[in-house]
Amino acid sequence: MRFYEIAYLISTKIEPEKVKETQKEIISLVRKHEGEIEEETPPLKRTLAYPIKKEKEAFLVSLTFWMSPSKIKDFKKDVDKIKEILRYLIVIVKKKAPKKVPEIEKKKPTKKPEKVELEKLEEKLEEILGTKL
Repeated sequence: MRFYEIAYLISTKIEPEKVKETQKEIISLVRKHEGEIEEETPPLKRTLAYPIKKEKEAFLVSLTFWMSPSKIKDFKKDVDKIKEILRYLIVIVKKKAPKKVPEIEKKKPTKKPEKVELEKLEEKLEEILGTKL
């Protein structure tokens, strides 16, 4: 099984109910070809950058699904038969595993050297130097 995404444009010349029917038809085709649907986006009306089949606006819908690579050709043939779809694109989506966050090592508290009193420090210096300051 591979992870795919289909993005398709539905004509705006049809009724809004027919848009939902077309969307359900694509979903049923995925299930017919033993696919599993992961995510579906609602239809969004978009102005096209250039006319497609003499239409300047279309509903954009996308659907992500799992399907066997051997079944995808038959799925494409069935999608081609739907007249309301102006254009579609099926791509393989590479799912990335979530990045592993490295654990932060807790630093062990370092032993702080004990503060030496000034008088003891002077005594040590006197011992080392052999003179009184």
